[in-house]
Amino acid sequence: MTIYSKITIGGSEVEDNYDYNVNKSIGENNQSSNFDINIENFAGRNKNNYVIGDEVIIYADLNITPPITKIFAGILEDKKFRGRENDEKMDLSGRDYSARLMDRTVEPEVYTNLPAGSIVKDIIDKYTNNITTTNVQDSPMIIDRITFNQTPLFDAVKKMADLSNYTFYVDENKDLHFEPKAGSSSGYTFDNTNLKEVEFKDQRDGIYNQVWVYGDRYLDGFKETFTGVAGSIYTLLYNPHNTSVQMSGTIPIVIQPGGIYNITYGVGSMIRYLVNFDDKQIILTSGTSQGNNLYIGSKIDVIYNRSLPIVKVGDNEVSKAKYGTRIKVIQDKDIKDPATAEQILTRELEKSGEPVKEGKLSIKGLANIIPGQTCIVNVPNHGVNNQTYDILEANYNFSKENNLNDDILSIKVNKKIPDITDTMKDIYLQLKKLQSADISTSDFITRYQYTAGSEGIRQSGLKVWTQNIGSSFILNHPVNSLLGSYTSHSLGSWYPGSILNWSGGYF
Repeated sequence: MTIYSKITIGGSEVEDNYDYNVNKSIGENNQSSNFDINIENFAGRNKNNYVIGDEVIIYADLNITPPITKIFAGILEDKKFRGRENDEKMDLSGRDYSARLMDRTVEPEVYTNLPAGSIVKDIIDKYTNNITTTNVQDSPMIIDRITFNQTPLFDAVKKMADLSNYTFYVDENKDLHFEPKAGSSSGYTFDNTNLKEVEFKDQRDGIYNQVWVYGDRYLDGFKETFTGVAGSIYTLLYNPHNTSVQMSGTIPIVIQPGGIYNITYGVGSMIRYLVNFDDKQIILTSGTSQGNNLYIGSKIDVIYNRSLPIVKVGDNEVSKAKYGTRIKVIQDKDIKDPATAEQILTRELEKSGEPVKEGKLSIKGLANIIPGQTCIVNVPNHGVNNQTYDILEANYNFSKENNLNDDILSIKVNKKIPDITDTMKDIYLQLKKLQSADISTSDFITRYQYTAGSEGIRQSGLKVWTQNIGSSFILNHPVNSLLGSYTSHSLGSWYPGSILNWSGGYF
């Protein structure tokens, strides 16, 4: 049996001799599908061909020529020349259309009480071009609350997939698949009739049976009551934010103003109390200039906000008994409520309680397979007896020799063992979260767009008023720089009326 393949770049078929690799993957693997092509460039004849951004389509079929099955579609992203004289080569590489998900971020946004699929459809519609969502399915799980702060779109979709036990990828028709793991079968069984080489590996490093999830912190109103004593220093249970001090009673008497310990207190300052944040103390000031604020015997209420963390911890006792305790700590300030933390905790315990088992299979008699589907693997010598596994990755190695020998395809099944790529990706995401920690969904955003041509503003209604500033206008003056009410449209000295220059609907 022979494998036939072809490549088109920018709509034109590549005629020169070439070797190339294609790696098709699902989003669970923290990577997009990608390709590498090595093309002959004798005497520089291809130097002006193949432009960055061109669409690359790869076809392959078993015993069909020319091949008609599209196994890959993506974007040319890198081009490199190498070699010398009559041995010039051109190296081309790029990714599939999931690259569109890596190129964009989700602007600060919050979703509440929605199925994961609905959230995915919305962010794909808002933040990508030319990616459809025909195969995005709604999961039974309702996401109570999820926050994105300039999160890479790919990782936002991956987070939805992890919470829902779903998988995702972008197919050759630029359609996003977001569907249950083991949701569809490839129909293939791999055994001694079609396997050329087999490798299975089990690894304990992927086991986590105690998981801590730390989210953001929130401010909670709290009150403590003390009896006034000599010395006037009261120690609180928590570090105080937004503090107020008052004397208890039917009509409480507010003690003010307050100040910050070692910063705002001074002789004659009239500060009535000080807040020592780090030592959790309220200090009532005393002395003639401060008013002798002792209140001995009186009830003193200290009302403040305490900062509380969103924390969840869970254990898989069965896994701990079998493999010993292994702890994983998840820190994510995008987690804004306990329900979301609990969902992440539960999902992590479900998937990490057993050793990771990864299989690598070299296959003959097959030219195309779709990662994300399932297959049956029967390799008794490896302790695998008719097991149904997820297909995680498919790797194609095309060359004249490999095509003739039907030796192009290998796949990974079951679960991916984490490697250095995953570690680096985790570090990158943690840095992104640190950088976006202070971004809020309520922030005002000033947009700048660089373009050529003309731009218009479309509004449902618009009025443009002008008002002269008189000679008596003084910036920040308590009277002559007043910005008047909306109805009077007055600014500066009080010239009568404002001039309506333009009003209307769309323009």
